[in-house]
Amino acid sequence: HGGGIFGMIEGPRKQPELSEYFLTPHTLSAANTALDYGMDYFSAENADQLEGLLKKFWEPSESARILEIMTRQETNQQVFDGLKQALSALQ
Repeated sequence: HGGGIFGMIEGPRKQPELSEYFLTPHTLSAANTALDYGMDYFSAENADQLEGLLKKFWEPSESARILEIMTRQETNQQVFDGLKQALSALQ
């Protein structure tokens, strides 16, 4: 939601202006995009919701589907940092 990926990229992440110039918080979702293109739309805000809708999401369908998973920027950053550390340990 609004540029959170820049908080994961080393250069922008270190800028004091990160929140002012890189992030654009909003409350939009992909629901209307799915509606505009006749796609099925699924949304989850937590692991229980995700688990509950995945079976339906993976069922065969005549149309494309969008699965939008709402996550917290802080959590995304922690998970991404952990992934980078794990990958660097393999080298």
